[in-house]
This record gives sequence, C-alpha cells and structure tokens, in this order.
Amino acid sequence: MQGFRLTRLSKYILIALVLFVLAGVTALQTRLYHERQELQALSEELNSLEQENLDLEQRIAALGSDESAEQIARERLNWVYGNEVVYVDSGE
Repeated sequence: MQGFRLTRLSKYILIALVLFVLAGVTALQTRLYHERQELQALSEELNSLEQENLDLEQRIAALGSDESAEQIARERLNWVYGNEVVYVDSGE
C-alpha cells in the first residue's frame, strides 16, 4: 500500500481551510467575549433596578402611615400645629 500524498493544490486548499476555520473561531470568541460583557452589564443594571424597586416599594408602604403624611405636610406644605411657633431665617 502506498502512502497518501497531497498534491500542491490539495495542500493550499487544506491550508486555506485551516485558516478559514481559525478565523471563524477567532470571530466567535470575540463575539462571545462581547456578549459576556453585555450580559454582565445588564445583570448589574438589573440588580440596581431591583434594589431601586425595593426601595420604592418600601417608600410607598411608608407613605400610607400617618407619620409619613405628617412629615410630608410639614416639609412641603409648611404645616404646623396651632400651638407651634415657626421661626424663619430671613438672612438667606
């Protein structure tokens, strides 16, 4: 039995095929790297938004209390009890 011999054209085709496969693998690795970076960024954004959502839910729950309503009335509407005295700093 005689050994398998590649012709010159077959060698060039094989080299071209190997280079094509390597280029494809490199392109896929680069894309995978960028996709993983995007996934990490989106995961961090999701965690941040979940925390913000939790904070807002707690704030909504607190707004239903009488103490919270009183605090808002005092801060935003300058509400005071009848026996309280308000001092205003006119130097500002």
